Amino acid sequence: MNNNYKHNNYILYFLAILSGFALVILPGLVTAGALASFVASIAPVAISIGLITVVVFSLVLIYLAFKSLFA
Repeated sequence: MNNNYKHNNYILYFLAILSGFALVILPGLVTAGALASFVASIAPVAISIGLITVVVFSLVLIYLAFKSLFA
């Protein structure tokens, strides 16, 4: 596996963490308008998926950091 592939993989994991944070804060951003009722109805699901995404990909990045540190 070349180094460029590993670098792109880390960026992908980081972007997954950012998208998880976006799902967590989504219900707070949409407070008025036509989307407010729709977002309010899916808010618990979006927050749950966002939290799981942040935790899983953070653990993956920590694992890869320890793996590269001690390899």
